Amino acid sequence: MKGVKEVCVRVNSLSSPEGLRDLALIVELERVNCIVVPKAEGGIPFLYKATGKRLIAIVETLKVSSG
Repeated sequence: MKGVKEVCVRVNSLSSPEGLRDLALIVELERVNCIVVPKAEGGIPFLYKATGKRLIAIVETLKVSSG
């Protein structure tokens, strides 16, 4: 038997209606092992408890260069 593949799905921002719809659909999919959460600012422990899926939180920061 070969290695097990992990399936991760990136959702839209959870502060948007689209993100909440994404999450509602993904939670039902047993094949999805991991949820990639953009703009993660809080609520990550709750999200893990609610879904039971591994989470990858992304914090996106804008870097502005002067010059």
